[in-house]
Amino acid sequence: MHEKVQSDVNSLRSHWLVRPSGDGICVALLQCVRIAQLAAADMSDGDATQLEDGMNRKGFTLIELLIVVVIIGILAAIAIPKFANTKEKAIVASMKSDLRNLVTAQEAFYSDNVDYAGGTYIGDGTPYVQAAGLGGAGRLAFTPSSNNTVVVAYKDAAGWAATATNPSVTAVASDVCGVYVGSGVNPSPAAIKAEGAPGCY
Repeated sequence: MHEKVQSDVNSLRSHWLVRPSGDGICVALLQCVRIAQLAAADMSDGDATQLEDGMNRKGFTLIELLIVVVIIGILAAIAIPKFANTKEKAIVASMKSDLRNLVTAQEAFYSDNVDYAGGTYIGDGTPYVQAAGLGGAGRLAFTPSSNNTVVVAYKDAAGWAATATNPSVTAVASDVCGVYVGSGVNPSPAAIKAEGAPGCY
């Protein structure tokens, strides 16, 4: 019987190491229950009484701890991907917000210079100040959110386009956000439906 218990322990270890999520976790949980049953069957009445007397009210058995660990693993496997997805959605929202703020900054620049600004703006704590210039040489008083990079593609005095990215965003469907105004080239007509309205693709 001891050999059977050891065999099931080895099987449990292989399931946990090779397949730590999904069906592997479920198999590991079932294996824990099976090991507990075999261990109980392998124990004589005298041994069981002695074990109960020695451990009564003093702690948890190894099997109980194993089951708790497996349950915690299942909960973590469910919660961690959802948390990562929520964080990524928040970053994408910040990229779109940066592009909306960029539209406002460009219009303010245009009212002063009758032209639009260009340039690259990185959210690394660098303070950007407005600098006059024509033909895309001007710069905006615009600072993106942390780790966002906004690149402005100057077209002419009648329009521009821009894209925003963040290295933390890995979803292919929304890893780049864009916007355009006037004669600027729409970065993604399928995702950006209207002038001045950011979209991600």
